[in-house]
Amino acid sequence: MVEIVLFGQFIEVNEGVDKMATRCMVAKKVKNGYKAIYIHWDGYPEKPGVGWRLRKDYKSPAKVDKLIALGSLSSISEEIGRKHSFDSPTPGWSVAYHRDRGESWRQNKPEMFRTLDDLMDSASSRWANYLYVYEKGKWKTYSL
Repeated sequence: MVEIVLFGQFIEVNEGVDKMATRCMVAKKVKNGYKAIYIHWDGYPEKPGVGWRLRKDYKSPAKVDKLIALGSLSSISEEIGRKHSFDSPTPGWSVAYHRDRGESWRQNKPEMFRTLDDLMDSASSRWANYLYVYEKGKWKTYSL
């Protein structure tokens, strides 16, 4: 396996197959700023990307809170689900680094940002292409 970073994108080359992540961050506006997580795969706004999925399946503040409470995700799906195999995930369930792969909570927990600028700076430093912010019952999309 060869790992390459090309124009801010991680590419894993294994047995002749190329994979490229479209990273993003997902945040909710809260009283003292923004609570946010990182999502590795399919961060683009169009179907079946994260932006489309959020607008379709994560409309209620309660479901958004549950999603963010998982911490960083490998991928998002229509349901949050329960603990399952990271390598062979249950179809339709989101895949979390801490819950499903056992990675450190400290490295994957939701993060707080005081301002939108701070959040955007953090997203850019992680090579995120998009930022999705839930505020007043609606999703806003930022291209970075």
